[in-house]
Amino acid sequence: MTWTGDALMIVIALVAAFQLYVSGRMLFYRGYTVRQKLMQLLIVWLVPGLGAILVGSFLAADSARPRKTDTAFTPDGGNNPPGVSPPGT
Repeated sequence: MTWTGDALMIVIALVAAFQLYVSGRMLFYRGYTVRQKLMQLLIVWLVPGLGAILVGSFLAADSARPRKTDTAFTPDGGNNPPGVSPPGT
């Protein structure tokens, strides 16, 4: 086999390995319904390479940790316009 044939086989193997990785992450992710998982797995395998990149990026965005809440914020109960403190505070 020529070096171009070897390079092509390596690229195909890498794309397949990445698709398997994204598929595994998708199967064990609890944030999607079974139908959503099935549709995204179809995208991964019917659109090789690009489908796995897209689904993997959406999965990474959905599974990112949420930001911590601001503990310095004190709600005023909703009776005053934004930025205006209640009387006596």
